Amino acid sequence: MKIGIDLKELQTASAYRGIGEVTKQVTNKLLPLLAKDKNVDEVTLFMYRDKENEVFQIINVSADLKYNIKYYDPSTLVTGRLDKLKNAFFSKKDPLIEEMDVYLSFSVLGYVPKANNVYLVWYDLIPLVFEDRFTFADNKIILKKILKQRLVRGLIKKIKKQLIYKDLKKSKKIISISNFSKNEILRIYPDLNVDIDVASLGVDEKPAKTLNTADKDLPNKPYLLFIGSPSPRRQLEQLVTQFNDLKQKGYDFQLVLAGKPFEKIQELKFLDLKNVILESPYRNDIITIGYISDEYKAELYAHSLAFVYPTLYEGFGLPVLESMLNKTLILTYNNSSLPEVGGKYAFYADDSSQIADKVIEMYNLSDEERQQIIEESYEYAKQFTWAKTAQRYYDIIMEDFN
Repeated sequence: MKIGIDLKELQTASAYRGIGEVTKQVTNKLLPLLAKDKNVDEVTLFMYRDKENEVFQIINVSADLKYNIKYYDPSTLVTGRLDKLKNAFFSKKDPLIEEMDVYLSFSVLGYVPKANNVYLVWYDLIPLVFEDRFTFADNKIILKKILKQRLVRGLIKKIKKQLIYKDLKKSKKIISISNFSKNEILRIYPDLNVDIDVASLGVDEKPAKTLNTADKDLPNKPYLLFIGSPSPRRQLEQLVTQFNDLKQKGYDFQLVLAGKPFEKIQELKFLDLKNVILESPYRNDIITIGYISDEYKAELYAHSLAFVYPTLYEGFGLPVLESMLNKTLILTYNNSSLPEVGGKYAFYADDSSQIADKVIEMYNLSDEERQQIIEESYEYAKQFTWAKTAQRYYDIIMEDFN
């Protein structure tokens, strides 16, 4: 039995997002399981030659694993939106991938190969559900105005819906990261005739290897924390506004925004967010940090007043569990997959207008109340491990060959 694993998302901007985290964690926990399986003849790792060394700094290949590497043709590297369109509609079958009995694809829209053996990891339908906020959000104002016209938006949405459908139809099986994401697929594509399994994501107390990080000293005041990408669906402008409100009310907090796009705030593509940060009267208490190591991330979580995740839509919501495992309170919205993941252990707001009041509520908890919530949520989060996630992947793959 030959198994191929797609690692190219570790060589793109996705390496700094949740997609890269899933690719890294699942692969590292899955490879030892495959190494012990006598029915697995060989594992093939698919990647580009570019940044190959960095891949093997975060992917651990055990000595007993029979594996080889196959490189994608550089001409197939999908970098722009037009490339994604061409790849989705006109891609040809890749003979290297066709040789595999299983090809595990962590890829996103426009990168999924055309083959009969693809086990596709599916994250969410954000590009479709939030097309008005998501499409070309960082483009120039003139282009934005054109794209926001109803007819143009309608056409873009139809194209995206068809693109996603084509990616889903390419799959032999879909592995969804949550029950919510699975149900979203079935809601929007009721005629899709592909099996969908669910493998929830995980968290680990032991930090994983990370590269190219921008760690700093911890803040010197009580602080609210956000880690992730400033996607339009994550209402960070409103978070900053609510932070300003807290400061005006006399709460001497700081706000930490961490993630690759925050590395150089002057170059942040999301102009509304950049402006609200730079124009805040409390700019000196807004700390922006680039991509951080897992070790430093754990420290930031553990010492924060609360992790605030003001997002309108998530396929899973990994930071919810990360914050719980690192023993801090979590405030997020009551939508999409977030209640599925956070359960009764998270604090929920209905919208951004409630953030300041919820933070004050969390701040006013007694030490005993705070500690009880932290300990209960910690025990809950420990149930979600990457080892369990990888075991679920292994079971899904092998059930078709037993």
